[in-house]
Amino acid sequence: MVRIVCSAPSRIDLSGGAADIFGKCTLCSAISLRTYCEIQPSEKPALILEGVPHPLEDAPLIQKALKRAKADHLQVQLSLHSDAPRASGLGGSASMTVSIMYGLSQFHKMETNLYELAEQAQRAETDLGMLNGYQDWYAAAFGGLLFLDFRQKSNKKMEEEPYATVEDLSHYRGAMKFVVADTKVFHSSAVSNDILYQEYMRGVSKVVSLIDRLDTITREAKKAVVHKDMGKLSEIVQENQEIIRTFNRSAPENEQLIEAAYRGGAAACKVTGAGQGGCIAAVCTGKRNQQSVRDALLEETDAVFPVEVDRGVFAESRGDS
Repeated sequence: MVRIVCSAPSRIDLSGGAADIFGKCTLCSAISLRTYCEIQPSEKPALILEGVPHPLEDAPLIQKALKRAKADHLQVQLSLHSDAPRASGLGGSASMTVSIMYGLSQFHKMETNLYELAEQAQRAETDLGMLNGYQDWYAAAFGGLLFLDFRQKSNKKMEEEPYATVEDLSHYRGAMKFVVADTKVFHSSAVSNDILYQEYMRGVSKVVSLIDRLDTITREAKKAVVHKDMGKLSEIVQENQEIIRTFNRSAPENEQLIEAAYRGGAAACKVTGAGQGGCIAAVCTGKRNQQSVRDALLEETDAVFPVEVDRGVFAESRGDS
């Protein structure tokens, strides 16, 4: 019997988050909160979520992922577990779809094109009518500390768009580490993204100007990482948070955790994901600084996760009998 276990990382965005919807660039990091997918033959299609059987017909995103992988009629059992909190702005749905689709390719012993994997997994979600960017799926597929350029991409059909440009800057990260903390306020990225998209498409000058500004400073953030200029990178992350506030995407619960992270000595801190709840991500200058930030955040919430830059999707194990 073939049994595949694979995993894909979640992610934090450091600069340019949400601008990928508009074909701009982002700086993000895959992190060591992963989604695990176990695939094995079954008498009929079955789904296990966090150890509990779940009707497949009540999981439309997973159904779309199976269809995109041409496996919607495959007799397999999918068992899924995530390290990341649900609906928290860490790209958990992307981590899940990438792990499922990669696992199915491994199940069939097929070679995987990571660009195609990221694009197909992203389309599984847009097939449901959701408006999304691209960085979550590319981060889950490729892993690393990534500069991603989405020029000429605007949620068209796959054959009508180029792949993203992927640059892994992990070699330059030095002692950089992160702490993620969850407000435990669920959010909807689809709603937040749709509001921003409508304003941008109407040409609201303030929104257009700030999206363009995100693109500019994200390119500067890439240079800061390459030159290991933590001071400059911190300034850019902080400016990102100011833009998030202007877009009304930072809830009081986010601000409370950001304040705590700075009390702990964080170099920079911002909302990650669509905001209005979900997680914040703190940039730290090393292990000791990471521990100090973690301790400060634990005074506000028990959902605190010291994390590292992590690898992309891969097969954890494969069994054949």
